[in-house]
Amino acid sequence: MMTDRPLKQISVMDPTAEILSAVYAEALLETVGDNELAEQLIEELDKVIELMDAQGAFYGLISGVIVSNHKRGELIERVFSGRVSKQLEAFLSVAARRNRLNLLRGVRRHMRGQLNRRENKIAVSVTTAVRLDAAQVRRLEDALAQVIGGQPVLELTVNPSIIGGMVVRIGDTLYNASLLSRLKQIRRRLGGRIEILSRRGLGFTQAGT
Repeated sequence: MMTDRPLKQISVMDPTAEILSAVYAEALLETVGDNELAEQLIEELDKVIELMDAQGAFYGLISGVIVSNHKRGELIERVFSGRVSKQLEAFLSVAARRNRLNLLRGVRRHMRGQLNRRENKIAVSVTTAVRLDAAQVRRLEDALAQVIGGQPVLELTVNPSIIGGMVVRIGDTLYNASLLSRLKQIRRRLGGRIEILSRRGLGFTQAGT
């Protein structure tokens, strides 16, 4: 699992960083036309990010102001030559010489999004109250595929506070089908005159009666 430190992350609210990350991602994907090779390239980039997270001193060195841009490129080439693909090595060298290694996470995210679109895959975030088993995941994938017209790529999260049902996010659209959401809607419709007596038993009583 990748951590947030020490590789500095750029906020997605930074439009310049987002644009640069998307441009770098597109350029890197264009170096490999085959989708399978593109998947391998993304996996390689994941490992590079993990390495830089683990080696904080190295990242601090190549991102420090006392190191020239040319020297950054040389250090990257020395460390990764023969250990990653030529495409990724060339990209890392360019990013280092331009002091853009802090964009790696954004580049990786945009690469995944662009490759998903190339393969007609659609990222779907699903939050459920309990963990889904393999059969439930397959049924969910089949149902979503019919709705979105593509192959869903699921990111599954468990959040017991939603009680039941699920919350589905596709792109910027949120579909809340959780039981808690429905209960809150009922309470609003009844002017708050309904009380939840027991989450476990899901019993109700009307206040003021």
